[in-house]
Amino acid sequence: MKRVLIILLILVIAGSALSGCFVKKASAPVGKEVLLAKEGEGPKSVSSKRIFYVIAGLLPLLSFEDAFTNFKLFTYDVNNSSTMIDRLGAKKVRVVFKYDLLDYFIGYLLNLILPVGVTINSIDVEVIE
Repeated sequence: MKRVLIILLILVIAGSALSGCFVKKASAPVGKEVLLAKEGEGPKSVSSKRIFYVIAGLLPLLSFEDAFTNFKLFTYDVNNSSTMIDRLGAKKVRVVFKYDLLDYFIGYLLNLILPVGVTINSIDVEVIE
């Protein structure tokens, strides 16, 4: 019986790392006109943001931009791409929301340590012009 409970606990933790409800916004900065890139247009540069959510994606907790720098905690724009677009000064962009293998493993390990439904997602802003 104890073994079954441990297996169920592991499955629940793993399941919370793979599921969730997320709000993601792709918007232009206030007062600026930004165009979306056409399919096939290659980016000049890419800026990334990794967002940490708790309670299976219900609450955005914090974000790190460009390889774990520019740390923000509990801010309104934690899951918004407009601050990244503004900082890059881009006129034409592609915004990519993704959940990759690294996001999964970081979330899985964090859930083993502190099982509060930590989930991680990434936003890439590809600058075309």
